[in-house]
Amino acid sequence: MSYKIDIKGKIYGKWTVNYFSHNAKKSGNAYWNCTCSCGNIRLVDGVKLREGSSSKCHSCSGKDNGRIGIYRQSEGKTVYFIRCGDYVKIGASSNPQRRLKDMETNNPQELKLIATDNEKNEEYYHEEFKHRHHRGEWYHFPSVHI
Repeated sequence: MSYKIDIKGKIYGKWTVNYFSHNAKKSGNAYWNCTCSCGNIRLVDGVKLREGSSSKCHSCSGKDNGRIGIYRQSEGKTVYFIRCGDYVKIGASSNPQRRLKDMETNNPQELKLIATDNEKNEEYYHEEFKHRHHRGEWYHFPSVHI
């Protein structure tokens, strides 16, 4: 007989425990029906809940590892704008000049650091210019030819 700790109604990280689901056949661990703070519902291993190793659902993890995660990594860095032909890369770095040099090594076209900003963050500019988005952190800004 498996011993089960009743954790119904408790909150672990982003998970709220709804009710007991079943015991795993191999490990005997109790699985619980839980709701993440983002609204996702999933069966979660009770041991992992209590240890804190199952602190996020797949939806939240994807957000943290996607664009949102990148923005968190760029906090406190300088936003830079590097032009390459008709495209501008909007990124963040603690040293935009060094970032430009690194990019030049892998690019046959001329690159130019056209601006930096320490006031607004990278996420602000990505949202501001989303209508010009091309790929990754590259945005389409055709050069003005006179």
